[in-house]
Amino acid sequence: MPRAILVRVITEFDANSDRAIALWVVATDDPETAVRTVREKVVVGCIVEATDHEVKASTVERLGIAAGQAWHL
Repeated sequence: MPRAILVRVITEFDANSDRAIALWVVATDDPETAVRTVREKVVVGCIVEATDHEVKASTVERLGIAAGQAWHL
Protein backbone atom coordinates (compact mmCIF):
# COMPACT_ATOMS: atom_id res chain seq x y z
CA MET A 1 0.00 0.00 0.00
CA PRO A 2 1.31 3.49 -0.84
CA ARG A 3 2.22 5.62 2.15
CA ALA A 4 2.04 9.38 2.39
CA ILE A 5 2.82 12.17 4.82
CA LEU A 6 0.76 15.31 5.36
CA VAL A 7 2.95 18.43 5.33
CA ARG A 8 1.88 21.81 6.74
CA VAL A 9 3.21 25.07 5.25
CA ILE A 10 2.82 28.33 7.16
CA THR A 11 3.40 31.68 5.47
CA GLU A 12 3.35 35.05 7.21
CA PHE A 13 2.22 38.15 5.35
CA ASP A 14 4.29 41.26 6.11
CA ALA A 15 1.48 43.78 5.60
CA ASN A 16 -0.73 42.76 8.51
CA SER A 17 0.99 39.77 10.17
CA ASP A 18 -1.75 37.36 9.10
CA ARG A 19 -0.80 33.76 8.44
CA ALA A 20 -1.79 31.44 5.65
CA ILE A 21 -1.65 27.68 6.12
CA ALA A 22 -1.47 25.22 3.23
CA LEU A 23 -1.48 21.44 3.32
CA TRP A 24 0.41 19.09 1.01
CA VAL A 25 0.30 15.32 0.67
CA VAL A 26 3.65 13.75 -0.24
CA ALA A 27 3.83 10.10 -1.29
CA THR A 28 6.68 8.90 0.92
CA ASP A 29 7.18 7.29 4.31
CA ASP A 30 10.15 9.54 5.20
CA PRO A 31 9.26 12.86 6.90
CA GLU A 32 12.56 14.50 5.86
CA THR A 33 11.95 13.64 2.22
CA ALA A 34 8.40 15.00 2.47
CA VAL A 35 9.60 18.32 3.90
CA ARG A 36 12.40 18.62 1.31
CA THR A 37 9.95 17.91 -1.55
CA VAL A 38 7.54 20.62 -0.41
CA ARG A 39 10.33 23.16 0.31
CA GLU A 40 11.29 22.92 -3.37
CA LYS A 41 7.75 23.98 -4.33
CA VAL A 42 7.01 26.86 -1.92
CA VAL A 43 8.40 30.35 -1.36
CA VAL A 44 11.59 30.68 0.66
CA GLY A 45 10.88 31.68 4.26
CA CYS A 46 7.82 29.50 4.77
CA ILE A 47 7.65 27.23 7.78
CA VAL A 48 7.43 23.67 6.41
CA GLU A 49 6.79 20.76 8.78
CA ALA A 50 5.71 17.15 8.48
CA THR A 51 2.68 16.26 10.60
CA ASP A 52 1.75 13.06 12.40
CA HIS A 53 -1.63 12.86 10.66
CA GLU A 54 -2.23 9.62 8.81
CA VAL A 55 -2.97 9.82 5.10
CA LYS A 56 -4.99 6.82 3.96
CA ALA A 57 -3.68 4.71 1.09
CA SER A 58 -7.00 5.19 -0.71
CA THR A 59 -6.38 8.96 -0.71
CA VAL A 60 -2.97 8.52 -2.31
CA GLU A 61 -4.47 6.25 -4.94
CA ARG A 62 -7.37 8.65 -5.67
CA LEU A 63 -4.94 11.55 -6.10
CA GLY A 64 -2.80 9.41 -8.38
CA ILE A 65 0.48 10.58 -6.91
CA ALA A 66 3.55 8.41 -7.42
CA ALA A 67 6.31 7.89 -4.85
CA GLY A 68 8.12 11.15 -4.13
CA GLN A 69 5.45 13.37 -5.69
CA ALA A 70 3.50 16.05 -3.81
CA TRP A 71 -0.10 17.24 -4.10
CA HIS A 72 -1.26 20.64 -2.82
CA LEU A 73 -4.63 20.39 -1.11
